[in-house]
Amino acid sequence: MSNLEVAQGPSTFVRLIAVSIDTLILGAILMAMGGLALFTAFKAPLGLTSNTKYIELYLLLGSLAMLAAQISIYIAWYNHFYRTSGATPGKKAMGLRVVNMHDSTKLLTTRQVILRELIGKQLIGSATMGISFLSIFRKDGRAVHDLISDSKVIKNPSST
Repeated sequence: MSNLEVAQGPSTFVRLIAVSIDTLILGAILMAMGGLALFTAFKAPLGLTSNTKYIELYLLLGSLAMLAAQISIYIAWYNHFYRTSGATPGKKAMGLRVVNMHDSTKLLTTRQVILRELIGKQLIGSATMGISFLSIFRKDGRAVHDLISDSKVIKNPSST
């Protein structure tokens, strides 16, 4: 692998395929959770169906708990993969790794994972309608979530 490949990083297309693979896997997990929560919410345990005054509160609290659980699973997913191997299943399949910007031998910290995935991708990505993902405008190929988390995506030396 040449220094130029590391400096420029993998193509946006390769990164997009990796993200698509991860989205399918993680999305299936989160959708299964949502389906289970929806099923249990409509069963309305404890006989709450006879008292409509509490149904809305029950559904609201259940929805908030579900959101918290999904965010926790989302962070745990990325934290596990980035902190153990530097690559999610999608990145592994595409021969990529996410590493510390200044030392590519170091894996991300939990703080970097949260900045990258929750703040950079989810919050800023949603607020900018995905424009923050465009790494094609930078020579080094880093997107906003890479910049704020002080990370970079590289081609995995062991896969080339």
